[in-house]
Amino acid sequence: MHASQTKTSSGSETFDVIVVGVGAVGSAACYHLARRGVRVLGLERFAIPHAQGGSHGYSRQTKIAPYIGSPYEPIILRAYELWRELVAESGQPDIMVTTGFLDLHRDRTFPGYQKNAGHFEDLNWSQLHDRYPQFQLPKHYWGAYDPAGALLRPELAITTHVRLAIQHGAEIHGSTEVLSWSADQGGVTVTTDRGTFSADRIVFSAGPWTGKLLKELGIACTATRMSFGWVWPLRNVKAYEPESMPSWCLTDDDGIYYGFPMMTDVPGYKIGLHWYGEPVDPDAFDRKPNAHD
Repeated sequence: MHASQTKTSSGSETFDVIVVGVGAVGSAACYHLARRGVRVLGLERFAIPHAQGGSHGYSRQTKIAPYIGSPYEPIILRAYELWRELVAESGQPDIMVTTGFLDLHRDRTFPGYQKNAGHFEDLNWSQLHDRYPQFQLPKHYWGAYDPAGALLRPELAITTHVRLAIQHGAEIHGSTEVLSWSADQGGVTVTTDRGTFSADRIVFSAGPWTGKLLKELGIACTATRMSFGWVWPLRNVKAYEPESMPSWCLTDDDGIYYGFPMMTDVPGYKIGLHWYGEPVDPDAFDRKPNAHD
């Protein structure tokens, strides 16, 4: 029997904490709990990692400058500390790749940069045009460049968190669907398609499926369909690689577009639009690209 589990009188396996969903958030929760000596079980209905939820797509952005002076400042600074600790413990430098972050706006009234001038470089249109000719911008645009901006690798982060969590004593079950759960003064009981488990506490990080799992509590969580594009430059591919192109966001009438420099193991240059998406049932919707995408 694994050292992190025991048996109850009813025969179910019991832990201190059960984490439902082992994506970007759940895998990190399992790792940090296990590292503190907590007996933790992670339950994931799909493979680890997978492309069914929100923790996939090869890349994510992180940056510091927009959050300085806001309630999010201590959170983002602590997040950077934890990412660096994960890289150091795992020996996986590609989890977090410093690319810089370029925030492009139509005017200088954007509130996130009014009180943190020491954390970013202010670039006018002429400077943007000279440094980043990849962008064809109207002359009223300006840019804020954060040298601490970075590209995160979600799939690699998940597998690394899970590997280290197991090394610290966690138990992780992939391809295990949670069918139901209940809680009382004695703790929680979770029924899956591969057995029943008990714990003192439960953490839900099930992404699009969280709403279904928590509906009896009256908590509304809506899943929405999001789409991304990977494209190939017609010329000068090196101008879109990390040495020449930072991660970026660009405010436009449609919302906020964003992109990432090209990576050697991903076929193309990733572009997305930050919007709310169309509400869907995570178990029944069309994942194929359509004309609107």
